[in-house]
Amino acid sequence: MPAQAKTRTPKRQDRLRTRPGKARDSREVCVVGCNNRANKVAKRLETLNIAIRRLGEDISPADAIGAFTAALVLVQPLGKRNMTQAIGEIRDAPKSKNIPVFVAAFDMVSDKEARRFYEAGATAVFQWPREALCFPRLLAEVIGIHEVRGTARNPDVAVARAVRARLRLTNGLAAPLRLNVSHGVFRLEGEVDRLWKKDAIEELVALVPGVTGVFTEKVRVGPSGLSDQEIGQSVESLLRTTTTGTFDTIAVSVENGSARLAGSIDSKIELRRIVDLIKHVNGVRSVETLVTVSPSQRRSDRSLANRINKGLFSIFANPSVTVLVFGNIAVVSGNVRSLATKRKILRYLDGTDGVERLVDKVVVR
Repeated sequence: MPAQAKTRTPKRQDRLRTRPGKARDSREVCVVGCNNRANKVAKRLETLNIAIRRLGEDISPADAIGAFTAALVLVQPLGKRNMTQAIGEIRDAPKSKNIPVFVAAFDMVSDKEARRFYEAGATAVFQWPREALCFPRLLAEVIGIHEVRGTARNPDVAVARAVRARLRLTNGLAAPLRLNVSHGVFRLEGEVDRLWKKDAIEELVALVPGVTGVFTEKVRVGPSGLSDQEIGQSVESLLRTTTTGTFDTIAVSVENGSARLAGSIDSKIELRRIVDLIKHVNGVRSVETLVTVSPSQRRSDRSLANRINKGLFSIFANPSVTVLVFGNIAVVSGNVRSLATKRKILRYLDGTDGVERLVDKVVVR
């Protein structure tokens, strides 16, 4: 009988960890791995405003994913399973293709191992227990929830007052928006008439001292009354008059107000400029880029990392962050004093040629 009690199946033997009265999100985070280590990780994630499901190492990670799974945490070791293969199986499964997969490594992970994890499709790799404190916060940012440590305290009230005061100075830019705040993390809801205003509001809120996170996924761009064809013509006209040669290599299509760009371009800086311009076009509700950036030459991981770190130190005074490069994936970690500084650093890295994907492990202290 005791031996049967240890057998785990996704339907009956799972343990859901929640904080009574706090978990309002209907989704869940699945933690897969051996009992002792996975329990430590699950315990650490109890500060999240979401249910935590524990699964044993005998469960296939791909089978652990259900309709309400928001993220999957794989705790090393996975018993007899190879971590790289497990990540690959998850990415190959249609139902889990876009679900964030985090790796919590208790044993020292070499750069070579970390690179294999990232190439297999890991969202981020965390060294345990060294990065245990920042893990819940960064996971929460990826899946769009906030941490819970009790009821909102006076600092939230003061920071919210400062945010509203700053937004009042924008001449009605964010007048119809509603603010929800918990422990410095702001969720904005409402409607704006142009896509660029959504980005501008997010930037303004991030500049307020005490703000540790901003989520604008519930801020929508209102209808313009224009057809997709009219919006597409406006976008093409803009590109034709504001770019030199770029229009010949990029195709534009619009569906339900969403502008999609496809083709190729020489640099990320030019691509970002084009996207920013399109966000000003009336009727554009979102911008999707399928554009391929073709850098002039390939650089090794080490030389690219050195170039990035030198650039950070030349632009930001003592940035207190470090960047590691695994192929075309840049992993940035460290602590910063404000969300505004973090966003500037991430924006700089995202515009660096040679970086195709950015893993954010920066914590606002």
